[in-house]
Amino acid sequence: ISAENDMDLAPLVLGGQSRGMTVVQLAGAYSIFNGGTFTSPHYYTEVEDYLGNTVLDNTKYINTTQAISPETAQIMNRMLANVLKTGGTASSIGVPQAGGMDAVAKTGTTSNNKDYTFAALTPYYVTALWWGFDRPEDMSQYSGGKYGTPIQKAWKNMMEELQADLPYKAFPASSGVVERRYCTQSGLLAGGSCPSTAVGYYRADDLPDTCTYSHGASTQAADPAAPAEEAPPQTVIPTDTSNLDTD
Repeated sequence: ISAENDMDLAPLVLGGQSRGMTVVQLAGAYSIFNGGTFTSPHYYTEVEDYLGNTVLDNTKYINTTQAISPETAQIMNRMLANVLKTGGTASSIGVPQAGGMDAVAKTGTTSNNKDYTFAALTPYYVTALWWGFDRPEDMSQYSGGKYGTPIQKAWKNMMEELQADLPYKAFPASSGVVERRYCTQSGLLAGGSCPSTAVGYYRADDLPDTCTYSHGASTQAADPAAPAEEAPPQTVIPTDTSNLDTD
């Protein structure tokens, strides 16, 4: 399989690359959800000799670009926050208890529990971890559990140590993003009759309509022109992804 095939949209979406990506590349990819900027991953900036002369200069190869808008970055950041909250795929480990700072994450499990991946951000650090065998083996005995997988626990312990003495810092917030409650049944902004709502984050210039559906025992579409037996369409809102674990 040629490397060019990995660049097609289908294998990228399905995770079917011939070689995949390194944890360094994965950490770099997730870094954009902290403000939207991407800085090319690097292992060092400069190396000096004992006299202070620069022996190696890596700064000229380090580039920072605005990969996605700050608004998109914040909305995705808030989606990923659900992973560490109640009901999320890594909720058992909780947010690192270091200075009360926020954290977001994404878990990943390959088919038949052959290996595990974990990518996470705090306002200070972006981290990616992989755990498995060179020749895949069944690792289902390590999946989930009361305290999460070992790499999830390792990440939390590492962040608590690294951030123990750092001052509080928050993820950047964009003025173009607003917080609204939405109806979990219709996916629209919550109306007065919605029985179940949750908090979502939206671009201020691209808000959904307000829910006008009837939420009685026999739910019908609000559009009077629609058939009486037709239920309201179920819209997937990306800010409610606490139970998703797509790989």
